[in-house]
Amino acid sequence: MGTGKRPLQAAGRVAGGMAAVENPRRKDGMEVFIEELKRKIIDTLELTDIRPEDIPTDGVLIGNELGLDSIDVLELVMMIEKDYGVKIENREVGVQVFGSVRSLARYVDEHCLRAGR
Repeated sequence: MGTGKRPLQAAGRVAGGMAAVENPRRKDGMEVFIEELKRKIIDTLELTDIRPEDIPTDGVLIGNELGLDSIDVLELVMMIEKDYGVKIENREVGVQVFGSVRSLARYVDEHCLRAGR
């Protein structure tokens, strides 16, 4: 017997005209996942004076007013791998993934789906 809940799908389209599909295991939606990532960024990097709403969702994540550097990125990469089982294999991918919190959330969501998480 089903729960009556359907997997969430993003309304927008991505490159190539394919619909972007959120991880059906993430029942609370992408915006809530973005807020979760913001809290994890704060906790991982011990940003005691920063609140989730202080971190721009679509703005530049690295090198902005938060002052994140390459060591911070390394810590975030390790947190993503530990908490979500998602690897960021190289610098080129990392540059794209850490472009914004939204791009990080999309990457993690997409790769969690592939990994069956």
